Amino acid sequence: MPLSGCASPQNEFPEHRVSIRNSDDEPHDVAFVVEYDGERLSNESLRLSANSSEPLSTLNRSGRYTLRLTVDGRTVSRTVELPVVEGDRRSFTEFTIADNGTVSVLNYHED
Repeated sequence: MPLSGCASPQNEFPEHRVSIRNSDDEPHDVAFVVEYDGERLSNESLRLSANSSEPLSTLNRSGRYTLRLTVDGRTVSRTVELPVVEGDRRSFTEFTIADNGTVSVLNYHED
């Protein structure tokens, strides 16, 4: 029986968390799309409150993903390659809306 929160056995797939943080004092309309090998896995829209953060997705199989975020009509796209991992590794992508409305992306994989 698998236990929640325990380290992954060797050669398990990663749990790559995708989130968005709004550092702006204004709310923003957000659309988020996940594609895997050209197939759209999810398409979500939300209104992100000022100075807040939200989880967007958790990706749990290896491969190449395209993450596409549209904020107030402007789109930012990032492709991430998720490898098979050994042990418990942190992996995430965080989109951040700055106080001037621009969007930056931080992508992290622990070696």
